[in-house]
Amino acid sequence: MEYRLTLDYALSAGRLAPWIAALRRGEASGLSCDHCGKVRFPPTRCCECGSRHARWVTLPGTATIVERSDGGDLSLALARFDGAESLATVRLQDIKSATDRGYLAAVADGPPALVLVPKPKDETP
Repeated sequence: MEYRLTLDYALSAGRLAPWIAALRRGEASGLSCDHCGKVRFPPTRCCECGSRHARWVTLPGTATIVERSDGGDLSLALARFDGAESLATVRLQDIKSATDRGYLAAVADGPPALVLVPKPKDETP
């Protein structure tokens, strides 16, 4: 049985607008809790300490791969971004299985996404 479902929708970035704008540039922006100081990347509405008061901070965009799953043409991982306490689910692009570090990359087409690459591309001509 074939069934085609097409959904068209628009989501507002809302309070996550700074995070999404940073992702589009290939930069990491997290929330630092005003109460306990823990940094969350990706940002969450509430810190694990219960506080909802936080400020945006810029992270280096580098991450340690904690666990990875490779299958077919897709590799995913749990990664801890430098400067953040939380883990993030990321897509791995061209990162060999023996590699445990990655760099956040901007996604050229489509919605912003968490993608790690082996090293940042040189943007100089």
